[in-house]
Amino acid sequence: MGWCLGYESEILSFGNQSLLFFDGRKIGGAKMARRCFITGKQGHMGNKVSHSNRKTRKKWGVNVQKVRILVDGKPKRVYVSTRALKSGKVTRV
Repeated sequence: MGWCLGYESEILSFGNQSLLFFDGRKIGGAKMARRCFITGKQGHMGNKVSHSNRKTRKKWGVNVQKVRILVDGKPKRVYVSTRALKSGKVTRV
């Protein structure tokens, strides 16, 4: 237990991710990247342009699904893009 900015904080580790708690509330943790395991596709950032030509930042996500595939001869659950699934680059187990 430590003190940070006058609040009691606690860091708990669970394997490869750690969570930071302030006064019993979870405020952070490890997030899985939305990236295709096969093709490496990921989301993009850009501008949303309105009819009046105003520009605001926008994030486009990638269409990935969590599927079980064979990785090094063992079944593993990974994120795969739907393009890779439809084109036959990967087969489900």
